[in-house]
Parts: sequence; structure tokens; C-alpha cells
Amino acid sequence: MQTLAWLLIPLLAGLIATLYVLWIARPTKPNDGHRGMESLYEFRAAMERQLPLRTFDKSTEQKNK
Repeated sequence: MQTLAWLLIPLLAGLIATLYVLWIARPTKPNDGHRGMESLYEFRAAMERQLPLRTFDKSTEQKNK
């Protein structure tokens, strides 16, 4: 009986681990379409914005030499 228990413990642990992995890896629900398009428009607007010009500080140049 003890041998059977020692064989069943790893078998049950493996089964539980397999079920857990299947539960975690399940496909997610689809996102809301309106929210997705809204974030896409925000991303496009951010990419179209101009970057600020970089100002050059002479004190920084002297420190780097």
C-alpha cells in the first residue's frame, strides 16, 4: 500500500500541474474593439508629434573632454 501511495503522489502532482498550466495558457477573451481602436489612434498621434530639439550645453562638452 505504501508503494502505491508513493507512485500516486507524483502522478497526482503531475496531473494538477498539467491542469494548472492548461488553465493559465488558455486564450484570453478578446479586447473591446472601441478601446483597441482608441489606443491605436493615440499611438498614431504620438508617433506623428515632433520631438523637441535637443539643446547643446557647452559646459557638458567641456566635461566630456
